[in-house]
Amino acid sequence: MVEEHVMEFTEPTSDKLLPDLHPQEQHVFTLVLDLNETLLYTDWKRERGWRTFKRPGVDAFLEHMAKFYEIVVYSDQMNMDLSKLNRDPAKILYVSAHAFESSLQPENCVPIKPYKLETDDTALLDLIPFLEYVARNSPADIRQVLQSYERKDVAKEFLERSKEYQSNE
Repeated sequence: MVEEHVMEFTEPTSDKLLPDLHPQEQHVFTLVLDLNETLLYTDWKRERGWRTFKRPGVDAFLEHMAKFYEIVVYSDQMNMDLSKLNRDPAKILYVSAHAFESSLQPENCVPIKPYKLETDDTALLDLIPFLEYVARNSPADIRQVLQSYERKDVAKEFLERSKEYQSNE
């Protein structure tokens, strides 16, 4: 009885959280971004209350990625279920500081270092080359690409692979 009442507030009201894509947009990848500790950091102190801080580079990151992706922002979903997005799972990337802990589809996850107010943080900007490469090359299934990174730092690993590829040419 209590569980049913709680589910009314915690479960999505629909199995389709996003509307259908237009037929001409079926090729577009969806970039799902976690809000907390990925794009923002929220802090509470007794003397000043709640404060929210944007991660360095978030504006430039969002502006640039909007040229290539359908962008979806999630906030604090206990169990992120990407299947509810009404999108092809082969075309969804989920960027989060807690990706593997919170997603029911770890094969779609792009982990990023949690943002904790470091002024020299470049993690979002460092992901741009990889995300742009994915968007421009449109792999048939992004999950296979992400699997090749084996939960490593995707931005760093992509940079190393790119350098290695260029030196072999």
